[in-house]
Amino acid sequence: MARKINSRYRWHLARLKLSDALAGVALVVALSSAWISYQSLSSTKHQVQLSDLQIRPYVRYKPVFNQVGEDLLTTMISENLSSIPAKVIYSELRTWVDATSSGAFLFNRTGDVLYEHHNGSSDLPQMPKEIAHSAINGKAQVMVGTCVVYSSLSPSDSRRWEAKALYSYEPHQDLPSVQYFNEEAVAEGIDRCDSSNLRSQWMGVREQPKPNSTTAGKP
Repeated sequence: MARKINSRYRWHLARLKLSDALAGVALVVALSSAWISYQSLSSTKHQVQLSDLQIRPYVRYKPVFNQVGEDLLTTMISENLSSIPAKVIYSELRTWVDATSSGAFLFNRTGDVLYEHHNGSSDLPQMPKEIAHSAINGKAQVMVGTCVVYSSLSPSDSRRWEAKALYSYEPHQDLPSVQYFNEEAVAEGIDRCDSSNLRSQWMGVREQPKPNSTTAGKP
């Protein structure tokens, strides 16, 4: 009789261990499935974010310089680097000679449409000869600051972006040097930008300590 009880007890323990093992396996499978689902969801969100970055226009507004004898001519180029058509909501520019700006600026609200490989252009008023002569000979720094607010041409896409840049003329070079550039998404209601603080923003970036740099008196 005792042998039968022990045998049944051992069988009961074996069933409990098997049941616990199966429950453990089921838990591991459930946790693994949850982790895979989480990873899949994270990957999907990341892909959507990448798609948002890729499926959009990229507008740039920059100067091109042309030296003609002692004159320095400036043409502003609006270009879209994406195959997605863009609508320019507002663009603005102003110039500095060395650190001085007259405070005057040019702006455009005409709602130009830009397609890839189809740039827009406009000529700026001719630069005074004394300034042009100094810039060509490297005795004066001519800088052009631009900002542009733009969107996709698609009526179903309400996103807008603002791109700001500061360019400088390099003697005897048509293409400018990019001194500062910043682009960010803006609210749907934003319909203008401000180029007046571009030089001060550039100076602020220049004054920031570089990574791994050391301060005098400190290691």
